[in-house]
Amino acid sequence: MVLLLDPKVKMRTRKLRSEHGTTDYNRDPQTREVRDMLITIDPRNAAVVTIVIHELLHLFMAIEYQVDRNFGEMLEEGIVKGLTEELQSYIHDAKRGKLLQKWVIAVNAKLNLPTKGA
Repeated sequence: MVLLLDPKVKMRTRKLRSEHGTTDYNRDPQTREVRDMLITIDPRNAAVVTIVIHELLHLFMAIEYQVDRNFGEMLEEGIVKGLTEELQSYIHDAKRGKLLQKWVIAVNAKLNLPTKGA
């Protein structure tokens, strides 16, 4: 959730043609630092929290492991999909309702969307 709350990570909603979400960023050629981070989420999808987690994992892997520089796109996507499934199962577990609610509130706040029931 640290990346989600980071003010340098911007998020927006936009209708997308073939994806549920996208992650865009630039890498400083000298420092290799990831910057200009933007996650775009298609609001027509009901699984917004899962999509945000998936896109945040792309950023995390780029920042911490430079996956975008060291692996092919297909391998990166496979790694991120596997991690997304694990995190989705953990957060959506019935025993962790408060954790899911925290994610929903944080995602909606970042996207400037109303939170139902909060």
